[in-house]
Amino acid sequence: MVAFSTIKPGDRLFQVRRVKMGNTTMSRDAVYTVVIKEVHDRYAIASWNGNTADRWYPEQIAKLRRTEPKRKPDIFERAMSARKALGGGDER
Repeated sequence: MVAFSTIKPGDRLFQVRRVKMGNTTMSRDAVYTVVIKEVHDRYAIASWNGNTADRWYPEQIAKLRRTEPKRKPDIFERAMSARKALGGGDER
């Protein structure tokens, strides 16, 4: 959680969202990068996930994180590591 008064141009912040994994009830955490380009009195110009820069207001910036969260393996990666542990491989 980031205070608007602490950001400066060049800061790299992170947004975490829950997204569905296709047409299932399973979901995962998606991490997006937000790069601060300019800081003004009431808003900042920032680029979300490499897109063109847009206005971000203090309420939006307050929801961002300063450090990238640790990545947890999703269900597919856990299944593959369990399969490899049992001696299975990627033979198809």
